[in-house]
Amino acid sequence: MFNLLRREIIYKYGSIKSFAASLGISDQTVSYKLHGKLKFKEGDVRTWSARLDLPLEKSEQFFGMKIST
Repeated sequence: MFNLLRREIIYKYGSIKSFAASLGISDQTVSYKLHGKLKFKEGDVRTWSARLDLPLEKSEQFFGMKIST
């Protein structure tokens, strides 16, 4: 569902598990969000974007929701 986001996570962190650990959440939670089983909240988008060095202007491309800066 979020293939572009998943690729960015793997590129920057090497694995979903490492990314989840950096966020202080379980890798299962990350997986659920990437598969659309849990929705992204604005706070998630902001935090994940910051960790992945993604500009908020591209939030719609990566997360499917537009976040204003």
